Amino acid sequence: MTTWRVPLLLLIALPTSGFGADQPRLSRKVSVPSSVKAAERSPNGETNGVRYTTAYEAYWWNCVLVRAESLEGRCPSACSGNDAATLGCADGSVKARNDIDELVLRFSGKRVREYLRTLAQGPAGRLKIKPYFSNGPQAEKPPE
Repeated sequence: MTTWRVPLLLLIALPTSGFGADQPRLSRKVSVPSSVKAAERSPNGETNGVRYTTAYEAYWWNCVLVRAESLEGRCPSACSGNDAATLGCADGSVKARNDIDELVLRFSGKRVREYLRTLAQGPAGRLKIKPYFSNGPQAEKPPE
């Protein structure tokens, strides 16, 4: 086989082999909104930025863990706390729910659930949800 044919065959074979294929991915990046006075301290000494981030991550991870069990699982988005924390809860839950719903549209439900289960296997999610979900992930109950 001549040398120029090998790169040509690789260009044809790689995209169809699954190598480098598009995979489900969720972004875990937290950006504290400008409406949250991030440097302002609450009575317990934490800054609003920390309270927002802690709540956001807890509710983001709770949603991932709930949806890893059932793609139809409902993610709670309300919590108690100061304004920064309650906004973080809502934003984290809604972001995870919307991003997972988008993945389900792009990939099969089975593939997304496998990806979520892979995320759920690690310790990070269970540690991040502890401040709000001390007994483990909690789904919101459907309305009666």
